[in-house]
Amino acid sequence: MFGRLGMPGARRVAGCSWGSLGGGRPGVVLLVRSRVGAVEGYHRTVGNTSAVHARLRRMWDEFEVALAQALADADDTPLARADHRLEAAQLTTLVRLTTSQEVRTLIGGHSTIAAQEKAIRDWINHAATRMRNGLD
Repeated sequence: MFGRLGMPGARRVAGCSWGSLGGGRPGVVLLVRSRVGAVEGYHRTVGNTSAVHARLRRMWDEFEVALAQALADADDTPLARADHRLEAAQLTTLVRLTTSQEVRTLIGGHSTIAAQEKAIRDWINHAATRMRNGLD
């Protein structure tokens, strides 16, 4: 998914072992690789409790840290490491937003799974372009 976004760091992330991200937690890998049809099931499972949301925030924070580490090189300067963290935050946010109510509404307006999958791919590309070009 990340390799074609044209965002800084995205190609390096695409080459990472998914098992190395998110502490090897299958839930993170499953969510990142899930298809559109699984999003509603994800929301049914997660529910609306504050405890579950707190755990999800922690999971995403850990995923972002792991992503930043995957982007880093041993000889990176402090500025480069800070840039990797920014890239990781952007990529993590993009993935998190695919399950937001706004994006769910956007893709839910399509009647077939194929059309929904195209809509989510189109939105991811649109969002990546906005992030790459700045959010002016």
